[in-house]
Amino acid sequence: RVVRPDQRQRRATQDGGVMGALTFDNNETGFLDWMAANPDGFVANRDRRGTSKYYPMAHRASCKALHTRDNYTTNDYYKVCAYTVADLAQWAATDSHRKLRHCKLCRPE
Repeated sequence: RVVRPDQRQRRATQDGGVMGALTFDNNETGFLDWMAANPDGFVANRDRRGTSKYYPMAHRASCKALHTRDNYTTNDYYKVCAYTVADLAQWAATDSHRKLRHCKLCRPE
């Protein structure tokens, strides 16, 4: 379940009862703050439509693939962050009913 706060309530939301999983949707500042505070954390990139076979994709917070754009939680994608890959995998199974894929660049296992 993705909670999309309106413009006045931009914040991270705990996602669907999955402990440790935080959704950042239209919240660039919150996402970047979480990344800076949790360099050893993990991030799932999720396509908004849920139609791509490549998502959700797990990355380490330090992965260079996450730092190549100027928008992170807007347009076609949003992010889900967690302290463990297991929390992201649980979120992926609950949210998209898909297996969490792992980035081949940073290998978040």
